[in-house]
Amino acid sequence: MKKHQPNALPRQIFQKLFRLIKDWIVRALLAACLISSQTGQTQPVETLWEEGLRLEKRNEDAPALEYFMKILQHNPNHIGALCKASKLYSRIGGRSEIKSEKKEKVLKAKTLACEAIHIDSQNTDAHFQYIVALGLLSEMADNPKDKFENARIIKKEAETVLRGDSNYAAVYYVLGKWNDALSGLNWFEQFIGQTLLGGIPPGASYPEALRHFQHAIDLQPDCILFYYGMAKTLADHGQYDEALKK
Repeated sequence: MKKHQPNALPRQIFQKLFRLIKDWIVRALLAACLISSQTGQTQPVETLWEEGLRLEKRNEDAPALEYFMKILQHNPNHIGALCKASKLYSRIGGRSEIKSEKKEKVLKAKTLACEAIHIDSQNTDAHFQYIVALGLLSEMADNPKDKFENARIIKKEAETVLRGDSNYAAVYYVLGKWNDALSGLNWFEQFIGQTLLGGIPPGASYPEALRHFQHAIDLQPDCILFYYGMAKTLADHGQYDEALKK
């Protein structure tokens, strides 16, 4: 008596169907992992940004800086994070009493601002943070040539910002300081600047300094820094009664 041979055809169909199901499951898992990875890249950046802004508003500069730098690890071209990190490096560096540490942080601020400008040359915040870094570097510069060169660049960058946003209050404050600093040069500094350092940027004057400070105050009357800048300039020129009114 012959033994019953199972039908091979259903078994082959079952094996083929099993392979198809297995392939489908693998593809589905891979797609889920990809979607999860993409979401994971987007969500942390948004979370880091919000937390960085929250800490910045509380003047917790160092922790805020860490969040913005983490964003740049995810996305090196994030304009907002580049500008915020530049701003905070300048702020932290500007407060440092150790010159080498101050210079290191401000140079980092300058680099980040330049990267932002390279990505978006029309971004006014990027240009302004570049101005801030240059101003701090000028204060530290031992070489008068560097100071005059930075002064020329600052004026040019300020004009670039105002072409993009004529109501950028902080730039008028910078121009107030710029006019005050250059108009206050003594005869020897003027002589050196004109004869050896390529000339002094033209147009600086004490009245222009006051005008720019006042314009900054008019645009942003709740900023105490603008009042301080104007009051100090008035006091430095002997107008103590006017300074006290500010």
